[in-house]
Amino acid sequence: GRKASEVTPTKLRWLWADRIPLGTLAVFAGRGGEGKSTFALNLAAQLTRGLLAGEREGKPVNVGIASLEDDEAAVTVPRLIGAGADLDRVHLFTTDTAGLLVTLPDSADALAAFILEHELAAVILDPSTSMMDGNHNNRHEVRRALDPLLTVGAATGCTFILVQHVNKGPGNMSDKLAGSAAFRDAARCVLLFAADLDTGERIATFDKGNYSEALAASLSFKIANSEVKLPGGDQTNVGIVAELGESDRDAQTVMNERYQIENPERAQERGEAQAFILDYLAGRGGTALASEVIQAGKAEGFTENQLKKARLRCKTPAVSSEKFGFPGAVIWKTVEDLPPSGATETPTGASGAALTNTAPQAPQRIPAAPQGIEERPEVRLGVLDLGEIEAARAGLLPGVSTRERELRAVRGTA
Repeated sequence: GRKASEVTPTKLRWLWADRIPLGTLAVFAGRGGEGKSTFALNLAAQLTRGLLAGEREGKPVNVGIASLEDDEAAVTVPRLIGAGADLDRVHLFTTDTAGLLVTLPDSADALAAFILEHELAAVILDPSTSMMDGNHNNRHEVRRALDPLLTVGAATGCTFILVQHVNKGPGNMSDKLAGSAAFRDAARCVLLFAADLDTGERIATFDKGNYSEALAASLSFKIANSEVKLPGGDQTNVGIVAELGESDRDAQTVMNERYQIENPERAQERGEAQAFILDYLAGRGGTALASEVIQAGKAEGFTENQLKKARLRCKTPAVSSEKFGFPGAVIWKTVEDLPPSGATETPTGASGAALTNTAPQAPQRIPAAPQGIEERPEVRLGVLDLGEIEAARAGLLPGVSTRERELRAVRGTA
């Protein structure tokens, strides 16, 4: 180790201003066909022309692309042409220097050498999980594959964009990243994609943005058809990013709305479970033991898993799950809103940026959720009467069970 006084402070630098820091990992995630790969290639094209707002603006740079799902000649290169990329600055690879398929972590050293040789400012891995060894649901093995990328990025300034799929189904979209939560933990930026099939609009939401003011902000775009001329007089049609701008919608809402349309019966079941929870809590002052809610829900035909997932989906009002007392009991409690997850305090002075020079500026700062040491349950709830809880434990409130006395104290009705 060393003293902090021995470290020279430096300014945080951005690949994409106020959105993706240099030398870090970014995750672009969504279901198939949501536009995440097209968006990543558009970002790459902007970099090769020096058009992306950030540290590289006005300075065309080289990028690397490893894509295992798309044919280079028939798909990747035509898309790059449609996006306006300088093809001389794009380096395509799916194998390492030994001619072997890129597999992390084993290929990390070869990848670092490739980045240095070609002076790459960014590398797109699409899909990233196809280039990773081990069990993707195991946190240790995922970090074993990703940590070398963090080291390479810090040493070279190269930013890695990991294109990933999300699992199908409703709920919290950021929890549906395919594989372990370690993917989200390692990334400094997570951008979630969802498509509105009625309008063709794509929504990209910044679900995680360490150091960024763009947390929870969304962009909207459409995928337009572009005709690309090929050698020999042939031509092909590719999708390109068009009508890029800011949006007040978010990818999770769009995805859940789409799921309800595609699965109306299951959506109704989930809505009924949410309604049961809210009605049950409303009849008990907004607070009840989780075990009591679940027991009552089972009597109405819901499973414990349905009820727990339904609680997470409650938004207006939201339903928090918190511990109190000793031994700790879990209560479910209606609250007006829950703070966003994945937020990190942002350094002041960071400026917004748009993807292109003509796009609107980044939205005003969205306050980050408080971070730091978790408070004790009785402080976090903010409504506990500690004296009444101690009295309940001591048996000074006759005629009522100890647990019910504690719960009444929480509600303020003891």
